[in-house]
Parts: sequence; C-alpha cells; structure tokens
Amino acid sequence: MGMNRIAVCALAACCLAPSAAAASRAAEAVVRLEWSGGFGVRCEVPIGAASLLLGGEADADGPVRFVAGLDSPLVRLGPLAAAGLLREAGNPLGFGPGSTVVEEASGLRLEGSLRAAGGWSAEIMLVPHAVGLFWMDAYRGSHILGCRYASGRRGPLELDAVAAVGGLAAGDAEETWIGECPAAATGRTLHGAARIGARGSGWSATASGGISAAEHAPPGWFVLATAAFRRREVGIDLLAAGASGGYFELGRGALSGGAKAGVRLRLAGERGSVRVGYVVSAGLPGFVPGPFLPTEEELSFIVERNRPARGGEWQASLSASNRIVAAADGTRTDAPSGRISVGWESARLDAGAGLELDRDEGIAAEVSADAATFGRRGRSGGKLRCSWREGEPACLSVSGSTRFALGAFEVLLQAGVRGVQLSVGVPDGCEPWGAFEWRVREGGNDVPSGRR
Repeated sequence: MGMNRIAVCALAACCLAPSAAAASRAAEAVVRLEWSGGFGVRCEVPIGAASLLLGGEADADGPVRFVAGLDSPLVRLGPLAAAGLLREAGNPLGFGPGSTVVEEASGLRLEGSLRAAGGWSAEIMLVPHAVGLFWMDAYRGSHILGCRYASGRRGPLELDAVAAVGGLAAGDAEETWIGECPAAATGRTLHGAARIGARGSGWSATASGGISAAEHAPPGWFVLATAAFRRREVGIDLLAAGASGGYFELGRGALSGGAKAGVRLRLAGERGSVRVGYVVSAGLPGFVPGPFLPTEEELSFIVERNRPARGGEWQASLSASNRIVAAADGTRTDAPSGRISVGWESARLDAGAGLELDRDEGIAAEVSADAATFGRRGRSGGKLRCSWREGEPACLSVSGSTRFALGAFEVLLQAGVRGVQLSVGVPDGCEPWGAFEWRVREGGNDVPSGRR
C-alpha cells in the first residue's frame, strides 16, 4: 500500500513537470486531494496526433487504482468504452428519440473518467477510419474479440458493420435457466450487427439490426430505427426499437426483450425553446399492449426562456414529466415530477434558484451564486440545498468553492457539509467534506476553466 502511494506521488511530480513543445492538443495535469483521505492524479499528454493518459486514484480506505490509455488515429489502448453501433448492440432498448448514439462513429473511445474506468481494452485500425480490430473487456469479466467496418459518408449513405465473438470467464455462468433462456451466456457468444444511415437537406434516418447466438441458448435479435426532421425552428425526432428475449447484449448480459417507441417535438427560437416527448415501452411476451403485458410510458415537457439584459442574461426553465408503469396484473402506478428554476448569467456574476417536486423523492429547493474575484482571474461561490421527504426531517447541504487561475496554473478549493438533518430545529448528522485541486494546462490564459 505504501509503495503504491509513493508511485502515485511520483506520477504527480511527473504530471506537474513543464510540458514539451506544443502539439495538436494542449497538455493538462490535475492533482486532487479530498478531505476524507482520497486523492487522484490525472495527466494527459499530446504526442503528435495522439494523446497519452496517465492517472491514479485511491479512496480513504481502498487500494490505489492506476489507469493508462492511448488515443491515436491508428491505436487505442486502455479503459475504452463502446460507441456508435457497438453501443447500440450493447443496449438496443436503452435509447430515446433524439439520442446522439446514431451519430457516433462506431468503435471504441477512450474513457476519460477514472472512476468509470474498467478493464483494459484495445482497438487497432487496419484501414484508417474504416476497418479495425478490437479486444474489449466486457460483462462480468468476459472479453470480446471483434472487427468493425465503417464506410464513411458515401453521398447521402453511410454503412457500419460489426462482427464479434465473446463469452463469460470461467465460473461466471449461471446454473439456472428460466423459460429455456439462460440468464447469462454459458459459453462462446457470436454477435453480428449492421447500421445504414441516410441524410439529406433537413432530414436524416438510420436503421440498425443485429443477432446473437450463444452456446446452449436460442439465437436472438434486435432492430433499431430512427428518423429526424428539421425545418427552421421546428424539429421532430422519432425512434422505434425491438429485441427478442433471447438476445444477448454485446458486452453485457441477457436482455429480457420487448419493444420501444417514442417521439420528440422541438420548437426553438432566439429567446427560448419548447420540447415535448413521449416514449412507450412494452415487455415480452408479445408486442401488442394489453392487460397482461407490462408497459411503461413517459411524458416530458420542457420550456426554456432567456432574456438579454444590460451586462448579462436572465434565464428561466420549467420542466415536468410523468412515468406510468403498468404491471402484468394490470396495476398502474405513476411517478410525476417537475422543476422550475430562474437564473442570471454574466461575466461578473452567475446566480440561480430552483425548486424540484417529486412524488416519491419529496421537495427540494436550492440557491447558488458564483462571482468573479481576484480581478476576474478567479471565481468564488456557494450553493445551499434543502430537501424534504414525507415522514422524514429536512436535510440540508451547504458548499462553497474558490477557483483561481494564473497563466498555466489553476487552483480549486471546495468545502461544505452535507446530510445535515434538521430534527426539531437542531442540526444532526452533518458530514463535512473538502477538496483541493491543482490543475496545470499548457497555454493557460488566466481564465478559470469553469468560465471557458
């Protein structure tokens, strides 16, 4: 444990050393110390068209975790996440109308978050921007070996395709089966998927589909179709998806199967916007809603308004949503929620207030302010949040922060208390916390990163 912490300190010293000559992307290093005893180090160094990521972190009582990654046009190594068609095949029923997943380039991308970093994965491009081989660390310690192809834009059309083989690590297979479909693949699993996209003036559409076949399990399939229409201030997004109960998600576990459809309408102008959405999901068996078919509906409504004023801009937003779940026995439950907020944004001062209402989570109110300090080289502010749940005492959280930038260096101080329960007017159970962060960025400009 001691040697690990010494290694992280050495990494921090290397990260804060002056960077080399300028490259296509700016170098950046961050060292963060937390009051609870945790710490983290992160360093991103450009090497020509590539980028090298080095880092390490530890909680107060946990071991030190190291992470390293390389992102280049020909090779990617490290904690990689699926993107594009690979992400669709890994969660075909997890997207809504207007999702950006259909616009992503298929392949693996470097996962920059240390806390979200998983095992090591790799991608090698045999033909730049077209054909690549990948090795992905996936669900429950399994691994996936695959090949992906991207045609790039060929007129109005674009084609992506993926073929992969994987399986669970030894000892991770489930022993029980339900409905002749195992809860996890018991051996090798084959995947194949393709996506074709078309784009024109003011419209776009995509269609994706794939299959999976596992040892000792029936084959499965998924389909996903989207369409979008834009004309001046009006936009419409459509989505429809379906998957069989025997489909094994790429890099994940088995999917229960079902269908999903949704629509989103957007009206946007110079002074505000309105978004209305409706999504309905149905489980198996069957695709026709009925009294014995579990369904889930979600309706959302968002209005945003801004008004320029002298030296800044006023902003206001109102959002409301309701999720209705119908169980197989016909029981229906709903979960309405909403939020209203107002704020002021300018170069000198940002301030805001918001009120949230949720039938299950209760009521929460918050106010925040952030002002320029040190001759606009820094910013200081605070946030106060108070929440109430039925039958429980009010809970209060208070935090403050100060950020200062000078050339390539930036310092951030944070402190606060959370979980303060106001029982009969007496504070109880407060949890203090704090953090110190030191950031070094190549080519800094004396502007705190929060206001870039």
